[in-house]
Amino acid sequence: MAMEIESILRDTPLDENEKAVVFRGMVQLAQADGEMDPREREYLRQVVTEFFPGADFNAMLTSYRPLERPEIQFTGTPARRAFVAFLYMTAYADEDFSDVERSLLQDLTRELLPADEIAEIALGVRKYLYRRAVFHFALNANFLHPDFAREMARRFEIDEETAILLNRDVYDAVLVLRNSQAQPA
Repeated sequence: MAMEIESILRDTPLDENEKAVVFRGMVQLAQADGEMDPREREYLRQVVTEFFPGADFNAMLTSYRPLERPEIQFTGTPARRAFVAFLYMTAYADEDFSDVERSLLQDLTRELLPADEIAEIALGVRKYLYRRAVFHFALNANFLHPDFAREMARRFEIDEETAILLNRDVYDAVLVLRNSQAQPA
C-alpha cells in the first residue's frame, strides 16, 4: 500500500464538508501534545496548498475548532481512507509520535475502517515517508548514509528488512532520474 498512499491522498475526491473534517482532524492531531510544532504547521500549510486549492490556510487555522465524534462522517470508504492517511502523515510530521497523538488517532479513526485496514494504511504512510526521506537524502548527497537510513527507519517504525528493500527501490529511482538527466535531449 506504500505506493497507493500517494494516490489515496491525491486522487480521493472529498466534498467541502469532508475537506473541513480532514483539516480539523489534522489540526487537532498536530495540537494534541499541547502545541503545534513548526514542522507540523508547515506540513499543514503544504497540505492546504496542495489539496485544498484556493483555501486560505490562515483563515482555516483561525476558524479551527476540535472535531466532535458525530462530525466525523464521510460519503464512502475512499474518503475514510484518505482521512486516516492524512492523520497518520500529520502524526509523523514532527518526528515525535507521542502517546497522546496515538490515543487521539485511535479515537478519531475508531470505527471508520476495520482495524487491520487502518494498520495497513499506517504502515503504508510510514513506508511512503521513509522512502521519501531516503530518496531526498540520496538524491542530494549522491549516496545513502547508513546512519541516516537507520534513523529514518527508527523514526518511521520500519523494520530493517523492509528498509533494505525500500532502499533498493530508492536507489533504482535515483539512478533512473540521474540517467534521464544525463541523456542529451
